[in-house]
Amino acid sequence: MDKDLTIFNQFEAELSELREHNEKLVFDYEDPKGNKEARSHVHKLRRSKTAVTAIHKEAKADALAYGRRLDAKKRELITEIESMIDVHMEPIKRIEDREKAAIAETKRIADIAACWDEAHEMNTAVEQNREEEKEAERKWHERLEQERIDREARIAEEAKAKAEFDAQQRIKAAKQQAESDKQAEINRIKVEQAKKEAAEKFREDVKRKADEKRKADVEHQRRINNEVLDDMNAINIDTEEGKRIISAIVNGCIRHLYVRY
Repeated sequence: MDKDLTIFNQFEAELSELREHNEKLVFDYEDPKGNKEARSHVHKLRRSKTAVTAIHKEAKADALAYGRRLDAKKRELITEIESMIDVHMEPIKRIEDREKAAIAETKRIADIAACWDEAHEMNTAVEQNREEEKEAERKWHERLEQERIDREARIAEEAKAKAEFDAQQRIKAAKQQAESDKQAEINRIKVEQAKKEAAEKFREDVKRKADEKRKADVEHQRRINNEVLDDMNAINIDTEEGKRIISAIVNGCIRHLYVRY
């Protein structure tokens, strides 16, 4: 695969020359002209790097395509080999299965024969053991019955436990709901109380402001009336007479005449 790297030979030759040239270059980076020359040299180096990257990208794409073709060919060959193996393994497997079946049948026949022999030998003892067999069968049925009873009792106990657990869960849920409803009612009462207090405070504020305005209006009217009375006193109208005149004006008893407050 190293021969495929020959695509970089041209760049390696140029890189050798470029490295030698680069080592000889000296720039005055502080000087604008030297700085510009240094930047130009760096730009040329970057163009070389871009060219190398382009060649690498193209070569790598070819390599990946080759790898995919290689995998596909491998799968094709293995599939064909497996199909050839199956051609010969199928009759071999049939023979193996037939041999295993023959061995199993021989063993079964031998077991049956052994059982018959054993049965023949035990035939004389069957009658003697009949009562024992009946007793064993009775006990076996009793054990089955007891197992059934125990099983049903266990199922009933589990059902009872589940019912008790479900009832406890329902009671717990009901208590939680009741507590939640109670807290919701407390919160509602608090909100209603807060609303009432806010409304009461608003009414008190309105009344207070109205009282303050009324007092201010009365004080303002008193001040204006005193000023009018002072002016009447200045034109030789005595105080009592002036008060009667002002009262008549305020009450609208004198047409076209009013006091501006």
